Amino acid sequence: MGIAIAHRDRLGHAAQHLDRDAALAFGIATGGNVAGGAGHAEGAAIGIAFDRAAEPGLTYYYRLVFGGSTIGPITVRTDHAFTEFAIGRIAPNPSTAGPLDIVFTVARDARVSLAVYDLRGRKVADLVDTRYAPGRYTARWDGSRAASGLYFVRFVTPDGEKTARVILNH
Repeated sequence: MGIAIAHRDRLGHAAQHLDRDAALAFGIATGGNVAGGAGHAEGAAIGIAFDRAAEPGLTYYYRLVFGGSTIGPITVRTDHAFTEFAIGRIAPNPSTAGPLDIVFTVARDARVSLAVYDLRGRKVADLVDTRYAPGRYTARWDGSRAASGLYFVRFVTPDGEKTARVILNH
């Protein structure tokens, strides 16, 4: 039985932070029994849906649609749990034209820097060098003036350094 999140309404102001693993757990009612939580009832199925675009500190309302039936709205409030400094998704990668969006997370209030280097170790661009509160952020690099090839994104935090690869193919 397929399940889809049919509708999501966000309440609250638009935030810059994105929660990386906000989850919505739900149960499916079958034969008069309901499954959900840590256990399940006889004859019921259990499903879990992840909304990876949910923003922390906001309330979401979901409607679950399966087999012509709708359950909901189900209310979910996301938290502010960012546990590590990390480089997230870089898109598009490889890039054929236009800017690249580089997602990074900050675990605690800290000064961080994000820069792009070529294969010879020369700094091509400074993207970020400032203090951030815990959260998920996006930096944009316009690599249209850089030559095609392999580049490295270097993320420096109080916990150390992380590196990711970027391919430009103009």
